[in-house]
Amino acid sequence: MMPSWPARFRSSARRPARSRPLPALLCLLLASGACRHPSPPTTAQPQPITAQPSDASSRRVTLLIATRVQNTTEPCGCTSDPLGDVARVGALLHDTQGRGLLLDAGGLRYKPTPLPREKQPQARLKADFLEQTWRGLSALTMLQPADLLGTQGAQELSPRVVSNLDGLPADRIQREALREIHGVRIGVLGLASPSVAWPAGIHVADPLEAGARALASLRSQGAALTVALTGLPRDEARRLARKLPDLDILVAGGDDALPDGVSKPEQIGKTLLVVPATEAQRLVRVDVYADHNGALAFNLRPTEPQRHEALTQLREQIAQTEQRLVALRADPQSEPAFVQVTESELVRLRQEHAQLEQPRAQRGAYVTAELIALGRALRRDDTIAQAMRALDRQIGEANLKAAAPPVPAIAGQPSFVGAKACQGACHFHDDAVDFWQKTLHAQAFTTLVNGGKELSYDCISCHAVAFDEPGGSSLRSLIAWQRLTPNQTPPGQPDLRHVQCETCHGPGSAHVAAPSKNPIPVRQPDRDRCLVCHTKDHSDTFDWLPYLRDILGPGHGAERRASLPPGPTGHELRSAALKKRAASGH
Repeated sequence: MMPSWPARFRSSARRPARSRPLPALLCLLLASGACRHPSPPTTAQPQPITAQPSDASSRRVTLLIATRVQNTTEPCGCTSDPLGDVARVGALLHDTQGRGLLLDAGGLRYKPTPLPREKQPQARLKADFLEQTWRGLSALTMLQPADLLGTQGAQELSPRVVSNLDGLPADRIQREALREIHGVRIGVLGLASPSVAWPAGIHVADPLEAGARALASLRSQGAALTVALTGLPRDEARRLARKLPDLDILVAGGDDALPDGVSKPEQIGKTLLVVPATEAQRLVRVDVYADHNGALAFNLRPTEPQRHEALTQLREQIAQTEQRLVALRADPQSEPAFVQVTESELVRLRQEHAQLEQPRAQRGAYVTAELIALGRALRRDDTIAQAMRALDRQIGEANLKAAAPPVPAIAGQPSFVGAKACQGACHFHDDAVDFWQKTLHAQAFTTLVNGGKELSYDCISCHAVAFDEPGGSSLRSLIAWQRLTPNQTPPGQPDLRHVQCETCHGPGSAHVAAPSKNPIPVRQPDRDRCLVCHTKDHSDTFDWLPYLRDILGPGHGAERRASLPPGPTGHELRSAALKKRAASGH
């Protein structure tokens, strides 16, 4: 039997894990080739199990847990390792071969910040798409305040699993839910946070009282596995877990300080506390394995990646302790008691290392939990991916229909004229324009067109000049230039597609009109100018000097380029990151 986690990974509680019987449907469903999605909720009582296959995977039930997707269907594709994408969520669920259940702790539909009117059609389309996709995947979803930010409020929602909230239409609330996955009854309750702001008319009761009531109801219906989806931060969820010791899994789905989730589960008594990342970038995956007699027990075991990570940490601790012990033994002033404590610590670390180093066959009932990064190495569900492409087209049409006219230039202030006007006014800029055309900046808008995102508010502002600024570009002007045929008259506005001169140097109309009299507004842009778009979320490898090496050259700061210290270029940093991602399998 494989040993359990080392002491520091286990709960300090000594309460023995409680075993429960699995229902008898498991063998019948395995024999008949059960459907891909969970069966509808049922209140029928479970039957004693009669037999089970010996293969551990056939005794597994998988939970995929998300929170605060926040209107994000897929990630920005500009980073070296974009994380997220609901098509990957669908593929992960389908890969469980009918043994999986998708759970969401709420915040699915919208980001928590209000949107201007012209961006609301896009947000509504994406919110409805997420709702439909989760419903098609038979997900169970909790409620958070951002879900109610749509123009139609609760009428936009599918029923939400929430046990401590009143004020929504009765057909939009489900106090608890029971699902059966390959014979395992899974009870799910939802606990909204009473400490966050809710719309008028919404009342949120104490999570403890409502949670205890829903948990008792689910157990009475035969739930062998219980999960609480909450909008609580981790500290509050931890306190709640101590007061609901019969709960199996508790999801802290409302922690603003933990947007990337928490890699390791925390065990409080027998309850597992897990924290998914936001925007579906990292889901928590929990695999629950019954023993050969069909019993469940929450004995937490490490996954292989977790085991290897723990071994690496133990080796480092052992090496440091060995060095400290050598120094103590060599020091005649060392206290014998302190030397003995250090020797005992070294023995303990070596024992833990030996315990983890030789994995054996997993026997008996146990559970694993880990944070799964949804990177490009994971496959996408083809049906959902195709629907997402159709969604992009819908979004484009809706945005263009609702688009406001271009923001007029401010009287007496310079406006934007485009790279061609800059070049045409002064042949001094010929070399600079030629050099710019060889950079990725000159292809910025084309990357959106190729990805079907040229009319998406999620992307457009960093792929065009002065988007929605006075005298700058707009959806209408950009798409007019993009759809221009050779025989058509150019639009009245300048061509401001791509990242051009004026993105960094400011509006150039005054300089073009009188180059010698009016210098360009920003002669030498600084790092802050770049950070408007090159943020962590959109440009994870950005570093000022390396990226500066890419955009300086003939006619465009050649002397400054030569004066920079040696080092990598931005292109080299990104290539290294892509290579690292490929090697890691993300």
